[in-house]
Amino acid sequence: MISGGSPIKTWHRGEPILPKAKNVHHQNGWMIALPCDLMKSSISTQVGSLLENKLKGAGWTSQPAVGDKNSGTGKILTSPDGQSSVRIMTRPDGSSYARIYNGPSGGIESGEQPLNLQGKPGSKNDTHFNLPP
Repeated sequence: MISGGSPIKTWHRGEPILPKAKNVHHQNGWMIALPCDLMKSSISTQVGSLLENKLKGAGWTSQPAVGDKNSGTGKILTSPDGQSSVRIMTRPDGSSYARIYNGPSGGIESGEQPLNLQGKPGSKNDTHFNLPP
């Protein structure tokens, strides 16, 4: 489950939104109760944690990442085959971003390039994926 939360309500597509309502849910879904300490962290931090947990569950390994005064700190996750990596950083202002690289070190080793949505090297604007605030 997401960062220690637990579902408190679930619904299915086509079910009424309220007991006597005529409007219905258009998708299956759930509502999650989060512990108080999670409510204090930003959505950006939680999305980064969710992405990290998903990749770790698929066999990716994690190591700390330290950036400069603008990029802050975070994690570098490396694919099981060592062919790619994802760097998730949290800036000093609390916002976060992710970058995907064509190598195992999250852009630390020379020759690694950040990739855009098409999986090709791109500019900083095309390869920084801001996580929701």
